[in-house]
Amino acid sequence: MWNAAAQKVFGWAPDEVLGHPLPLVPPDKMDEHRALRERVLRGEWLDGIEVDRRRKDGSHVVIRLSTAPMNGPDGKVIGILGMMTDVTERKQVEHALRESEAKFRTLAEESPNIIFINCNGRVVYANKRASEVMGFERSELYSGAFDFLSLVAAESRPT
Repeated sequence: MWNAAAQKVFGWAPDEVLGHPLPLVPPDKMDEHRALRERVLRGEWLDGIEVDRRRKDGSHVVIRLSTAPMNGPDGKVIGILGMMTDVTERKQVEHALRESEAKFRTLAEESPNIIFINCNGRVVYANKRASEVMGFERSELYSGAFDFLSLVAAESRPT
């Protein structure tokens, strides 16, 4: 079976897929595909495995794969039921977020300015410069016992 959603994600029509080796498996991923298929044919269920595949136009797609063995009346595995979800965009967003976080971390750490994040009187982040100027190790600043408000003049605490 090859449904409309599979055709939309991968680009192949049912007649191009049914009865043929899966065209979405790139040649360099065939060993991985065979190993996963063999696990299911032995009766194993696979849930949420992320694999790299390809579309008809040759573009890359990351799918989240869940499979289950299909058993015949005698209990023997006669096929595999597979469900795939395209997670390419999510993976791209996660990658962009990791890059953005790394850039921010570098910017914050190397800044000549004091940068800290205070959440309800507790320091949850302080850059190197904050540690140097305030005279505390970061581990001291992050400690639950550290009272950030003790650094603030009494008349400014309400603000």
